[in-house]
Amino acid sequence: MKKIILLLLIIIPVLLISNIKNKNTCYTSIGDGYSKGIDSYGQINGYSKLLKKHLSNKKTLNNYTNLSNKDMSINTLYTNILLNKNNIKGILSETEVLTLSIGLNDLKYKLSINNINDYKLNKIINEINIDINKLLKEISKYYKGTIYVIGYYYKDYDDIYLVKGIKELNNLYKNKKVVFIYSKKLQNNNKYYLNNPNNNYPNIEGYKLIELKLLKKLEK
Repeated sequence: MKKIILLLLIIIPVLLISNIKNKNTCYTSIGDGYSKGIDSYGQINGYSKLLKKHLSNKKTLNNYTNLSNKDMSINTLYTNILLNKNNIKGILSETEVLTLSIGLNDLKYKLSINNINDYKLNKIINEINIDINKLLKEISKYYKGTIYVIGYYYKDYDDIYLVKGIKELNNLYKNKKVVFIYSKKLQNNNKYYLNNPNNNYPNIEGYKLIELKLLKKLEK
């Protein structure tokens, strides 16, 4: 009888520790300035920071990693994974929730070096599509969960080809094996949420709308 009690005293704490650990979440955000969390004022107040805070308040956050850079391109992120920069392969393999924003820098750069018309825009989108497929395939080698992709927004007075390009970029992700996060309320009120004429980053209120959409998808 004493042996049984002793065994239970050993097993029960181990089970409890295991159960607590399983409730914790390793959250990783990768990509560009959207993923890093830059807002319209240049501060870090994005959806990744808000989600981190939410998980922390719920006491379900085990670890948070943000490997984003405001100038990050698709191919740079792909190369970082190949070269295992900052141990990104190991981080991805331990990640349980992954958010991604990537592609806007690629679009803006390609628009800037071309004399744009509809034909060239379609060519640019096709090039970006190939790069995205390559990146997602590489990510899936290490991260086996759902990829939550945050869409991009534009202002009413943006260049017509930038607007078309952002719409097409978002459409690319809608047809991938990812969960696409997009707030129509943010886009429809872009003069309020995208209040800086010098960039396309939402303000903190806009990011809260994105986080709300993201949380709803995570709950499912």
